[in-house]
Amino acid sequence: MDIEIHNLIDKNAEDELLLKFINHIPEKPEIFEMRESDTSDGSVLQFKKTGLQITFDQQHKVNTIHVFAENIDKYQQYPYPLPKGLSFNVNRDEAIAILGQPSVTGGPVKAVINKSIFFWDRWDNENFSLHLQYPEDKNSISMLTLIRPNRLPK
Repeated sequence: MDIEIHNLIDKNAEDELLLKFINHIPEKPEIFEMRESDTSDGSVLQFKKTGLQITFDQQHKVNTIHVFAENIDKYQQYPYPLPKGLSFNVNRDEAIAILGQPSVTGGPVKAVINKSIFFWDRWDNENFSLHLQYPEDKNSISMLTLIRPNRLPK
């Protein structure tokens, strides 16, 4: 696929580039609406076999994009290139060598769903933030998240 996923952040649901990206995926997404009282997010597209989740705000703009490694939260591994030359087999030290020092780091954190321990790093810029999650041994990337800057936790 020739579309770099970080270029999809903040795109409207009807944007030509976003639609081209979604139409390229051979799987039909599961679509669900977030409850307004829980979040400012509007809808979510889940592509479990493609290892991808796209979250839209209530104005139908892309808030976050999650791409998953194999068997993370019942997703299959995302098969397309990751941003910035990353791959799921890159360890934490290699990710920092590629991306530079993170803006924020965290961990160890205990996952709510499967109780596993993970660490994370986040790189912020004016267009998006890139968040990497690593398993406890930090020898690979388990999830990559792209986040719209105004959606960052405070």
